[in-house]
Amino acid sequence: MPDETPTTDPKPTVAATPTGPAAATTYAPPPPGHPQAVQAAWAGHPGYTAPYGTPPGFIGPRRPTLVERYWPKPAAPPSAALLAACLGVGLLVASTFYAPRLGLQSGLVAVALTVVAVLAARSDDRPRSAYRTTTAALAVALAWVPAVRDAAPTVALSVVGALGLALLAAADGRTWPSVLLTGPATAVASVRGALWAGSRFASLKRPAGLGPWLRGGALGLLVVWVVGALLASADSAFAAVVDAVTPSLELQSLPGRAVLLVIGAVFALALATLAASPPRWEAVRVPYRAGSSVEWAVPLVLVDVVLAVFVAVQATVMFAARPDALLGTGTTAAERARQGFGQLVAVTLIAGVLLAWAGRRAGTDRSSGRRLLALLGGGLVVLVLVVVASALRRMALYEQYFGWTVLRLHVAAFEVWLAVVLVLCGLAWTVRRVDLVARGVVLAAGGALLGLNLMSPDAVAASANVDRYAATGKVDLAYLARLSDDAVPALTRLPSADQVTVLAGRVAKHDPWYAVNLSRLLAARTLPDTAPPSELGRFEIPDQS
Repeated sequence: MPDETPTTDPKPTVAATPTGPAAATTYAPPPPGHPQAVQAAWAGHPGYTAPYGTPPGFIGPRRPTLVERYWPKPAAPPSAALLAACLGVGLLVASTFYAPRLGLQSGLVAVALTVVAVLAARSDDRPRSAYRTTTAALAVALAWVPAVRDAAPTVALSVVGALGLALLAAADGRTWPSVLLTGPATAVASVRGALWAGSRFASLKRPAGLGPWLRGGALGLLVVWVVGALLASADSAFAAVVDAVTPSLELQSLPGRAVLLVIGAVFALALATLAASPPRWEAVRVPYRAGSSVEWAVPLVLVDVVLAVFVAVQATVMFAARPDALLGTGTTAAERARQGFGQLVAVTLIAGVLLAWAGRRAGTDRSSGRRLLALLGGGLVVLVLVVVASALRRMALYEQYFGWTVLRLHVAAFEVWLAVVLVLCGLAWTVRRVDLVARGVVLAAGGALLGLNLMSPDAVAASANVDRYAATGKVDLAYLARLSDDAVPALTRLPSADQVTVLAGRVAKHDPWYAVNLSRLLAARTLPDTAPPSELGRFEIPDQS
């Protein structure tokens, strides 16, 4: 029986036979590929059977998922250089972060992550932006702060700020949805990064001649270890150099170092995934929903009135003839300095949220509502700036009566940053570029954090308290004794007896090369190598809140 398999050509082929033409009709086998075209051409033809059932509605290309629409996968598998750089970051973290203190290693890891981001961003066809470059530069600068400052809060804030800015730079976070969703996006990028790396490993082939390289490398490391150990045991100076340049690898530290290696490599791979294919944040928009002017104008007017009354009272108190008897309340300036700073910060935050909400409800057209928003919102910005000035004046009174602390410096810097944010919001509304607000807030936060940490809050607080001691004879020696090595140069300006008391128990810290810190090096010039008996037990440490 002749073969009647259909092809994509519906015209039958006539086979010549001895008995005459068209004795049988045959069909050639279908060519490979295009199964849907074959089905469409031969659907309903006598004797044709579909190779497999296809449910209706599923014919054609698969629709992209919601994640794929807003966050497409990288176009190509990661390069071998990129994977090697991610592994190098993990090895660097594992070998240098297993230490009691941070120092130079934080900046070195930042440089390695920058290399990873540059290698990964080659596949991103979008143009580079000045905002992305500036954010990355701020992240790298903050990562080098632990090499300069010793205070634990300063180091922690710098590392956290550097990580956040690095992720924002990789994900190109320039809108409020991108800023708020960068954290969850990083968690998703960790999983996608592992799958992305797996696609590269699945296509890898064993390089020719790899075996001799592995055997030679293993033998070389073994010989170097034996020779180095023999030379170190033969000469103490060489042993000191070896101890300084090689991290300690005790067996009990191996599990911790393995965890650090995985964390470092996974974070580097997640950063590379974000840099290679950033989420399409521009597609995520919060719509403007214009409403009646009454619903947003009335709250603005009421808040403006309350703030105006507050400002009037503040002006009366500021120029009062007797500041120790404030309007008959019996509250002294020292007691008043302790009051209200946190409340004023909360008022600033509430005013900022109210302005943002009113801006979205007022719409975007050039209507009377926008003009009314400019009038009421501008007045609110000015009044809140006066409130910020009042809060900073209270902090100045606080310092006058009780001295500076690191916490008070941080709170004052935060209040100044809020004032800068309000000014940026006002300027953005004036030039009708509300899209710049998120970028301005992020850059202002990164710049303020970098400036504050480079200024060294511990050193500033110690210097201010030493100057206050010289002027008034009042000082909290117990608090000064708790400050980090950043404060040691300022503490050496104390009288000899107080200096010995405050520096009691401190010793010079000798770090390995990867944990070198400038403040600890400067403090080591003054501090002894051995710790004398501490005399801090005779101090009662007061509450510094």
